[in-house]
Amino acid sequence: MKQIKYVLVLLAALVLMLSTVISVSADPDKVDDVSIQAMVPEGGESSYLGGSVLVTGFEPSEGFSPGYCAQNGWTAFLVSSTEGHIDTVNPASGTQHMRISGDSSIGAGNLTGCFSPLLAAPVTTPTIPMSQVLVDLYISGTGGADYDVAPQSPTQGFLTARVNFRFTGPIRVLDGGTFVDTGATWPVNTWFTLGITVDPENDMIDYTIDGTSIYTGSIVGGTIIEQVVLLSDNFHVTDDGDFDNLRVDNDYAPIPTDVSLTSFGESGNGSYALYFAPVLLLVLAGAFVTMRRKNEAA
Repeated sequence: MKQIKYVLVLLAALVLMLSTVISVSADPDKVDDVSIQAMVPEGGESSYLGGSVLVTGFEPSEGFSPGYCAQNGWTAFLVSSTEGHIDTVNPASGTQHMRISGDSSIGAGNLTGCFSPLLAAPVTTPTIPMSQVLVDLYISGTGGADYDVAPQSPTQGFLTARVNFRFTGPIRVLDGGTFVDTGATWPVNTWFTLGITVDPENDMIDYTIDGTSIYTGSIVGGTIIEQVVLLSDNFHVTDDGDFDNLRVDNDYAPIPTDVSLTSFGESGNGSYALYFAPVLLLVLAGAFVTMRRKNEAA
């Protein structure tokens, strides 16, 4: 019996060693950063845009030109002087987009990427408004870098959300102090649209890909969106991450699912019959009375 016990212990130890080797060899140096503190760009300050809406496709008509992304009100991480950058090779629409490629002059694991200008902090009384981020992404291959989209509130000092496109394919979100696998994977070499809708009053964040919900989680830290950070961990092999058509609204109002014209007396079911039925009945009744009188007179 003792020999059997020793064999089982050795087998368990072997399995543990193999699992450790496999996990390390698949992901030797990457360490999850689960901090909810707001990220800080080069110089520690971002340009102020104001307003509640930011819409950009990184186009020439908007003031962007090919090159380092620290332009036109955008800022970047201090560690790289080249990434991210504005490029023309693969726009989702228009002629330009933002791209994050590998920077061989710095080590893997250093965050690179771009910070949007700051929106005005919304009025949070009597209720904190909803907010939403939409952005198109294109990741050219697996096995290299992680790419993230991180809305944040520098005023509050916290991230509002963070979506991680893992180098092996899973889409993860920061929730409850850790990255949670949503069960969805990102499509390789294909443009797709990420949506993040923050509902502080209901302690809820909904994450969508191409309009389909992939995960609903709780508030991460910040309750408003003043800025969006597009970033990578610089573990690039041959892959690039492209971003285009960024839309941010920090005073977001969802479109009602019931768009019936209630001002015309409808009860919300989208039918005009509820309004016009009484009128039609009166007209028909009047016509019936008129015809009856004519018949009696004849």
